[in-house]
Amino acid sequence: MKAKILSYESKLRERIIEGFIEQIGNKNRQASDVADSFYTLMMDDPISAINKLTSYIEQARDVNENRYFVEAIAGGPNHDWTGPMLDIVGIVYPSLEREARINGLEKILNFLDGLNYFNSQSNVELINEPWLVADIVINRSLYWCGYEEYTKLLKGNRTWRELEPHMKSIRSAFWLAITVTIPEYSSLELRTDFYKEFPTLIDRTKDAIAAITFNHAQNANKRDGTIVEDYIQKSLSKYDPLFHNPIRKKMEEEKWIRFI
Repeated sequence: MKAKILSYESKLRERIIEGFIEQIGNKNRQASDVADSFYTLMMDDPISAINKLTSYIEQARDVNENRYFVEAIAGGPNHDWTGPMLDIVGIVYPSLEREARINGLEKILNFLDGLNYFNSQSNVELINEPWLVADIVINRSLYWCGYEEYTKLLKGNRTWRELEPHMKSIRSAFWLAITVTIPEYSSLELRTDFYKEFPTLIDRTKDAIAAITFNHAQNANKRDGTIVEDYIQKSLSKYDPLFHNPIRKKMEEEKWIRFI
């Protein structure tokens, strides 16, 4: 049975798809063809596509004829070829039944765990779906890649009118969105317009913040006895005050997947 595809607002999703295909295409048309094929299968039969994720990742890596030599020198596979495979899983991730999401997440973590963590972070940098990023980093905090490039972008673009022309070239909708929700980096005007422009993305970003904040609070409590509520309160203080209560409510929903 085909899963219903839940996408972001159409304009953003179109930009994302065009962006990563163009990005890979500029590197190597053969890698782009692999991504195109995987995307087509994902849209037609998500369960089958997820089951074949490892195979498609291997196809992308095999674009290099001297793959093992090249990857050894480069420190791992080309994330511009493998990262979009993970991102394509993200397109359907929120619409899947929990069992299917677990299957996809296990395959993704198995791939990332076989890389050095810098390379793993470079792959996570290219994922757009907040739920998928959250599930990755609550299980592997080392793969948190941060959003420094977006703080720089927002510093130079303080309004939606200024930011909008850059949307096609962003590498991740999620990493941009989470940066927008932090008043230190974004203006009230930009936040207001961005929230209106991308309500679905922002809602799932709040899900991700809830998952990451709660689970990291649990980790801190186990690691050094930090009071969970104190950790949550301090972490939420950096985000838009409008989101504090909604994020706390989302913590109660526990939509995330955690293995450890």
